[in-house]
Amino acid sequence: MIIKLFSQSFFGSVVYAITQWMIISSITRVLSVDSTGEYATSLGIVTTINIFFGFGIRQISYSSTENWVKKLYLPVIFLQLISLSISLIISLIFYPSLLLLTLFLSLFKLIETLTEYQYGLYQLKDNHKKIAQSRVVRSIVYTTFFIIALISSKNIILATASMFFANLILFFVVDKIKLSDLSSANFNNNLIHVVHLGFPLAITAAFLSLRSTSPRFILEHYMGYETVGVFVSYLYLINAGNMIVQAWAQVIAPKVSKFFNQKDITSLVDIKRKGELFIFSYCLIFAFALYVFHGEIIYIIYGNNIEINSYIALSLVVLMVTTYISSYNGYILTAIKEFKVQPKIFGFLFILSLLLTIYLARSYGLVHIIYGLSLVCILQIVLLKFFYSKKIKKQ
Repeated sequence: MIIKLFSQSFFGSVVYAITQWMIISSITRVLSVDSTGEYATSLGIVTTINIFFGFGIRQISYSSTENWVKKLYLPVIFLQLISLSISLIISLIFYPSLLLLTLFLSLFKLIETLTEYQYGLYQLKDNHKKIAQSRVVRSIVYTTFFIIALISSKNIILATASMFFANLILFFVVDKIKLSDLSSANFNNNLIHVVHLGFPLAITAAFLSLRSTSPRFILEHYMGYETVGVFVSYLYLINAGNMIVQAWAQVIAPKVSKFFNQKDITSLVDIKRKGELFIFSYCLIFAFALYVFHGEIIYIIYGNNIEINSYIALSLVVLMVTTYISSYNGYILTAIKEFKVQPKIFGFLFILSLLLTIYLARSYGLVHIIYGLSLVCILQIVLLKFFYSKKIKKQ
């Protein structure tokens, strides 16, 4: 059953990962590495704010069987409009040239958040097939719109706008959402429920996102948009591969949560270990491919615009392995409802990552920054496993 669910989620995640590569690759090939850096910087602003105001809506929707969970479209939209406003204010103050790009990326992320909420409802029913079908169709169509618009206009703002409008239409067509579904009879109560349950998840997710996006702003300050473009191009190799880890974790986590609620610790530990075995095997395969074929992979995706060598590839392999293992363990800790400690963990790790990145950016170079991020991931794994063991021993 687990393999069947994962195979459905896996296919959707692979297609999604490829389309994310294609977006970054097309910007680099059609425009420039600098343009990739601008896109990544704007996306960094939007993503962190968007994730915080998402309040862990997917986790809330798949971990609760209460009826109010099915009526959260309007609260989600309300929170996302706040997110959009804050993103625009930040862009206007610090990156005014990126304002329009930030606007359309924020609107795009608003639809993505609504979709994540819908996916959580599918996941509650173990309907991973529907998630995969939706993700495949949507990601292929809106990416196609983005690339066609980019090639024809040579304008990244128009390309992003077309991606948003395509995603908006797809939300109603593919997932068959009706305007009547967006109504909410108990808007205030439902909003309070979301904020109350999701606040620890929101803080945790925001810190995690800041760890990923803050290096972009630091690199832009010290080294410029081109370095940001190169850095993000490298990290997209890891982030795209992490979609598979997330797909696997999203299949395992509900099972872990179920066994935890039933106080069946033996089954919980068994399913967690099976999940870890897959993650370790996947890491080994991905690490081998990335290190041995790094030149070919970079050339296929980005052409001659991005350079890489074995020294850089090794640093990416280390970051990849530590990121994937820490990501999986994060899902497991959430599955056993260890919410309150997570903001403390990821807040500490974010501050450490921020200080380390600033120091390395000022004194060293990009590879040292990548190793620094790996060090933080290793510490994250240790902390997550410690609090997991502590919570399980109490059961």
